[in-house]
Formats: sequence, structure tokens, C-alpha cells
Amino acid sequence: MNLRTLFCICITFCFVLQTHAQKNVQWRCLFDKETLILNHSYALSASDSITFQVCKFYLTALDSSGHSSYFLLDAEDEKSLLLNFPSVPKQLYLGVDVQMNQNPVFKGALDPIYGMYWTWQSGFIHLKIEASISRKGSPKQKLEYHIGGFENATNTCLPMPETVLSNGKNECIVSLSDFVRHLDFSKTSIMSPQPAAVHIAQLFTNCIK
Repeated sequence: MNLRTLFCICITFCFVLQTHAQKNVQWRCLFDKETLILNHSYALSASDSITFQVCKFYLTALDSSGHSSYFLLDAEDEKSLLLNFPSVPKQLYLGVDVQMNQNPVFKGALDPIYGMYWTWQSGFIHLKIEASISRKGSPKQKLEYHIGGFENATNTCLPMPETVLSNGKNECIVSLSDFVRHLDFSKTSIMSPQPAAVHIAQLFTNCIK
């Protein structure tokens, strides 16, 4: 066996090990570089503030063999933010993929007990944000985003940025301050699949680093 052949075998072996190795990734929900605390007020400006009551979202991890794993991340549950991927993901998606939405298996993270499946129609809620906005001289404004949908123009299961899967990366940041500051607040309640829900899902994926 010559050196070139031996080198190729070693490279292939290392690639296989990396592909099938477990990968632990710590996710952090932040607001202006501070760990997000639910029911805590965060400044948007000198006179405005926002308080989050709920921040939950699903991830679908697709491995190199085409197998999908599902994770529910909840800002209220610190343990849910440490993800142990069975193998290095080939692609990550916000939400639950189309196949599982069409043929749901209600177990593990996908159990409806977590309040992330619509009771009035088929489909998982991919992202749930509930908050209140306080503005000086105005009543509190409620923000309710229950973002879901998996069909054609209302599909909110979106691919994560490539940077989320950077080699050796073991931490991902969800910047809620970036997310909120890109909202125009023209529609503060989205509770069903619609094009506006796709826009919110895209804004959310863009704030993941």
C-alpha cells in the first residue's frame, strides 16, 4: 500500500467519524447580549419596553442519511437549550418538516402536551412568541405570534443560515433584540398559516447566529 492510498483511507475514515459523531450545541436566547428572562422588561428605546412571556421553537435536524430529528427549544427550560444531535446535522430547519406535519408522530418533543400543535387544524406551531409592549402614554400592546404552516406559500419550516453549522461550532445565539427591532408591528397577532407568518419565520431565522 503506497502512501497516497494510505492518506486517502485516513481522510475517508476521519470524515466518516466526523459525520457520525454526536454533536452537542448550546443554544442561548439573548436580548441585547443578556440572557433572556421571561416576564422581565427589556428596553426598546428611552420610553418603550418589551416583556416576553413565551419563547419556544422547533428545530428539525437532517443528517447525511436523510433521517430527521426533532427538538423543542424553550427559553423557560434551560435544559431544552442544550441539544445533543445524534450525528453532525447536514441541515437545520426552523420548525417541523413537511413529512412530520403531514404524518405526525406525537411523541418526545412532538407531544401536543407542550402546546405546540394546533387543536383546530392539522400542523405544528413552529415558533411561539408571546410578549407585551409598553409605550409611554399608550396602553400595553400584546404581541402574539403562533407561527406554523407547511403547505406551499405558507410553509414556515425554513432552513437555518449556513453559519449555524460552522465547523467546530458548539454554541448558537438567538438574538431576540435583533428579531424585535426588525418588526414593523403592523400586525401584532398571527395565529394561523399565512404569508405574514412566513415573513416572521424568516426574520427569526435571520436572528440566529
